[in-house]
Amino acid sequence: MPDKPFFMYFAPGATHAPHHVPKEWSEKYKGRFDIGWDAIREQTLARQKELGVVPADAEMTARPDEISSWEDVPDDLKPVLARQMEIYAGFLEHTDHHVGRLVDALGELGVKDDTLIYVIVGDNGASAEGTPNGTFNEIISLNGAAQFETSEFMATHIDQFGTPAAYNHYAVGWAHAMDTPFQWTKQVASHWGGTRNGTIVHWPKGSRHRERCAPSSTTSSTWRRRSSTWPDCPSRTSSTASSRCRCTA
Repeated sequence: MPDKPFFMYFAPGATHAPHHVPKEWSEKYKGRFDIGWDAIREQTLARQKELGVVPADAEMTARPDEISSWEDVPDDLKPVLARQMEIYAGFLEHTDHHVGRLVDALGELGVKDDTLIYVIVGDNGASAEGTPNGTFNEIISLNGAAQFETSEFMATHIDQFGTPAAYNHYAVGWAHAMDTPFQWTKQVASHWGGTRNGTIVHWPKGSRHRERCAPSSTTSSTWRRRSSTWPDCPSRTSSTASSRCRCTA
């Protein structure tokens, strides 16, 4: 019924655990997170200030005592932790790519200007269920058996992370980094690390509305900036570990 209005609820799994993505997507981020979560937080805050999504005088919250500094992480575990974040990043970009395909298809069908689109980025915030070391199989840790996933075990299975052979989740240090510059607290540590989600809205052409911006951790080639009060945002850049302003009209 092409002449009738439609409603579509599109809910990809990203970036809820398990973090699964075709390897070519995670490989794009190879080595990107070797510097660790402390340095990633600093880079993220600097980029947020540059983009104008946080005040120029914003200060970084402290890393909780429950989360090790990257410097104190055992050397044999660091490659596993970095790999966890590479997979998460690829998972997020893979989702962004396919959201873009969906919106592009609306344009090709000639109905995008008549369509109200909401994009809610995330589900409940950065998740802390991955334990301090991350997990190859989240069900193991949820059943109180995380001690079986030793550094040696994790290193042995590093190439299977992100594949159907695993039910993997990243370490809580990455969850904290993904909340930059906000705090990860004990009150939410048992489940989720945040309570706010970036939102993107595309309004039908000609409708009356106010222009809106929302901090977001995803990108799409189909969204375009409309407000002169916010900085320009790159349309296709790495979406990992950063917040971006996405404005629509």
